[in-house]
Amino acid sequence: MSTNLPTPDRRCTARRKQEGGRCTQWAMRGGAVCRMHGGKSPQALRKAEQRQAITEAAAVLGRLERVDPTTALDDAQAVLRQALVVALGADRVEVAADLAERLAKVAKSAVDAGVEQRRLQIEEAQVVLFGRALDLILADLGLDPGMASVRTVVHRRLLELEAS
Repeated sequence: MSTNLPTPDRRCTARRKQEGGRCTQWAMRGGAVCRMHGGKSPQALRKAEQRQAITEAAAVLGRLERVDPTTALDDAQAVLRQALVVALGADRVEVAADLAERLAKVAKSAVDAGVEQRRLQIEEAQVVLFGRALDLILADLGLDPGMASVRTVVHRRLLELEAS
């Protein structure tokens, strides 16, 4: 036999005036109170809509861990746009979307800068490694890497390789 009583997490959080006990009615979807205790007021409906948007966004973000990056980005943009409509109203979404796009460009630039810096570090390490290898090869051949004639020949050959 089902009693269809509200579960404690979905019950209205308001208190009754006469008994002082907790209200036994269902809270409005996404809200904390029932329709009799203010759940139908415009501000409560707005807040409930925001809570639902956040819950849906969290569900989508939970799914993002299991999809490819392109799909994840598309889903995240759709959720962001929906959350912006709820939070700001449809008239301000374009401004917010433009701001989000600018922030994405800044983030991409920061990532690209980090990649470029790492590439330069790798190139510098390769130059140092090449220099050490050349010194060892010259030493094995019995040539002093500090001799002017050896430096001149190595420099000339490296320039020839770079030009070709």
